[in-house]
Amino acid sequence: MTQADLTGANLFKACLNATDSTGAKFDDANLRQSNWEEAILCSAFLRRVDLEGAQLQDTILNRADLTQSDLIKSDLSNADLSDAILCQAALELACLFNADLIRTDFKLASLFNANLEEAVLNGANLSNSDLRHTNFINTQLEGVDFSGSRVKGALFIDTVGLTLQQKQWLSKNGALNISYF
Repeated sequence: MTQADLTGANLFKACLNATDSTGAKFDDANLRQSNWEEAILCSAFLRRVDLEGAQLQDTILNRADLTQSDLIKSDLSNADLSDAILCQAALELACLFNADLIRTDFKLASLFNANLEEAVLNGANLSNSDLRHTNFINTQLEGVDFSGSRVKGALFIDTVGLTLQQKQWLSKNGALNISYF
């Protein structure tokens, strides 16, 4: 499926485990509840895609464009989303446990109550995002942009890479368990 054009396709509940869809176009497709475990979607176009409840564990999505996509309740555990674009994406209740989110652009995204435990977010853009009640336990956060984000109730236990200024801003804006040691 490399370079395939599946714009607007209906792949509801499709099983696409371990497929190689590098550079494929899925814009405006229905991929709700689909299974993509261990698939390769490098540089794929997934703009405005419905991936609600999708299984994306161990999937490679680096440099993929998921702008305005719906990933509510999706499982992206151990996924590689480095350098991906998730601007204005809906990731409420999503699981990104141990995900590679280096330099990922989450500008204006909603990660309300998402699980980012043990994720690596170094250099990620979380500006103007909804991070309320998000789990940041054991995450790496060096160089992350939190400006303008809503962080009330977000949990920051054993995080690495936050500056003193970031810690103060997060605490002031309602984030929990910020360690100053």
